Amino acid sequence: MVVARRLTEDENINVLVIECGGDPPIEALLPLLFVTEPLTRLDWNFTSTYDSYAANSQPGNVTKLTSGKMLGGSSCMNHFIHVHGAPHDFNHWADVVNDSSWRYENVLPYFKKSEHLKDPVVENSPYVNYHGLDGPMGVARQPSLAANPYLVSFGELGNKVILDVNGPDTLGFTQSMFMLTDGVRQCSAYSYIRPVKDRKNLFVLRHTCATKILFNKKKRAVAVEAYRNSQKYIFKASKEIILCTGVFKTPQLLMLSGIGHRNHLKSFDIKVIADLPVGDNWQDHQAISVVHRTDKSIVDPVVPLPNIIPFPVVNGLVSLNKTKPYGEYQVFGLVIGKDTPYLLLACAIVFGYKPEICDSFNNQVLGSNSFYTLLTMLHPDSKGKIRLKSADPLDDPEITTDFYKKTSDLEKMVVFMKDYLRLSNTTFFTQVNASFIDPGFVECKNYTLGSDEFLRCYILHATVSVYHSTSTCPMGSVVDSRLRVYCVSNLRVVDASVMPTIPSGNPNAAVMMIAEKASDMIKEDAHKFQSCKELKKNCGSRIRLPEDRGNSTTETKEA
Repeated sequence: MVVARRLTEDENINVLVIECGGDPPIEALLPLLFVTEPLTRLDWNFTSTYDSYAANSQPGNVTKLTSGKMLGGSSCMNHFIHVHGAPHDFNHWADVVNDSSWRYENVLPYFKKSEHLKDPVVENSPYVNYHGLDGPMGVARQPSLAANPYLVSFGELGNKVILDVNGPDTLGFTQSMFMLTDGVRQCSAYSYIRPVKDRKNLFVLRHTCATKILFNKKKRAVAVEAYRNSQKYIFKASKEIILCTGVFKTPQLLMLSGIGHRNHLKSFDIKVIADLPVGDNWQDHQAISVVHRTDKSIVDPVVPLPNIIPFPVVNGLVSLNKTKPYGEYQVFGLVIGKDTPYLLLACAIVFGYKPEICDSFNNQVLGSNSFYTLLTMLHPDSKGKIRLKSADPLDDPEITTDFYKKTSDLEKMVVFMKDYLRLSNTTFFTQVNASFIDPGFVECKNYTLGSDEFLRCYILHATVSVYHSTSTCPMGSVVDSRLRVYCVSNLRVVDASVMPTIPSGNPNAAVMMIAEKASDMIKEDAHKFQSCKELKKNCGSRIRLPEDRGNSTTETKEA
């Protein structure tokens, strides 16, 4: 959506957007209703392969992986949190791809270009220098006095309490910045496309699913094969084809088109166009739910309003290694009033826990306030992968998460949980007689509550995805630093799959930044011709990622 808007600023460029879903409906735009989106027509409803080790929290031992299936994709069904990420994240990307244009100081203008800050307190603070004031996407906090005691408690543990995590120092706790203004979710379909929908050079095909990229003999991407109502169409592009189909669908579409691991493609009789490590390096923020009950209420039940998030939200980024300038874990804490359904809705629908887990949490907090936290690992060592199940584009891709495949991740999560649980001993938590809620995992009953053995067991039975998937077509191995797919021409990827490593926080803001930057790069490259010699040089310049961290353009958009 971002790229389509920016490219059509030039009246000589025609852009066709191919979207498998439809327009975001009212439940995608009103914050009170966002919990109704998962597991519906708005969600691709992806799940992982069977995982008896780390997917014990979810029915069938498969991890639920929500992904938006509508114009605007996952920006229309994420959790609203607006976090740029740490400067270190982008400096690391720049180092990986040997391109200084990805350094923080050079991508900050693109974050600002995407934003329209509508928060008077932040506007009148030094943090205003890290936000845009006239971009398409509105961002603001939703301050609540009820969140203050929790912020004070985190401060008591030695964390900073700051106004905004979107600055040069991202460590600390704050009331969240949301991509939500004027009571409406600022997803890309609403904030970027709605205002320019009548442009004569912008064409949007809804309910049309891209299934293959077609190449000529010189490996130039020339057309998109797509289906609408079971009928096949071919859409030719005189300039570029830009994939914005998301972390799961982009690698699937590339592989179906002949770009991927050679042996994997041959196993499905797919002609190999380019032998590239497509689908490797999948990264996500895995999280565990931690619930505290408070005997004394500080949040009174209120009549929910459709245009506000119905509970105060605390957002914190913590680094236990003081030499690291970025968060190691994130706290996404909901202050939930007594006798409201939000804990149960978040647990069962948004994150897909087994019903018995959610019932246990909910039954133990009835009549009381609760503090429901998603404790999130920001930089896991383990990586998953995306592969084809078949050569049929209607089949879902095969997604292997491999959460905790490296034991270092489980041990880190134990340390993070121990650090977080110190919250129980803070002044405020003591005053309100707060207590940690044990959901009663049968497999953990023989371990002493709070012991390392108990925490390991708890983590393996409480882990979910928070739907921050990235990095399946990363810069440096699948695309170059200008997001062009290696070994072919006229094909570019612009979505979270191009991130070499996952950012330190919710990735939506970084996706918007990437799209703004990509739009400029596409315009700059519009009149350049890539010769066969340059194409071979491009193909040979790939690197292995480190284990650590007018003209007509067609934009295919499915997720």
